[in-house]
Amino acid sequence: MKVNEQKKLETYRFKIVKGEKQQDGKIEKSYQAGVAILLEGQPNYSLHLYMLQNEEFFLVPHKKDPERYFIMTRQPTKNPYKRAKYSWNIVGLAKTNCRQGCIELYFDLFNVPLYMSIFPQGNSIAHELKLAA
Repeated sequence: MKVNEQKKLETYRFKIVKGEKQQDGKIEKSYQAGVAILLEGQPNYSLHLYMLQNEEFFLVPHKKDPERYFIMTRQPTKNPYKRAKYSWNIVGLAKTNCRQGCIELYFDLFNVPLYMSIFPQGNSIAHELKLAA
């Protein structure tokens, strides 16, 4: 590999849907509400919701509990002498639901959860997602 060449990282896309939990625990999908992007080797997902097109959210893993996440926003630091490039703000929480093949997203301002598939789009096992169409 030449010095100027950079390895292209694989990008994975995940559906974010609005849905209703049924009595049997399955999630009935209403519509797709956005997408999540994960770059190969990165721990954080980038969330893009269709209703808030100019906003970017981040799904950041909890350090002590691998089933939990923080939903965060970031803004550039205004102080030029501060080491941190961004200020991070928690705007919600999320937890993994392995039985349904999703991560349940709870934004502080929304009254209903959203569901993110744990299977990337285009993946051969993506059909196993238990979201009823």
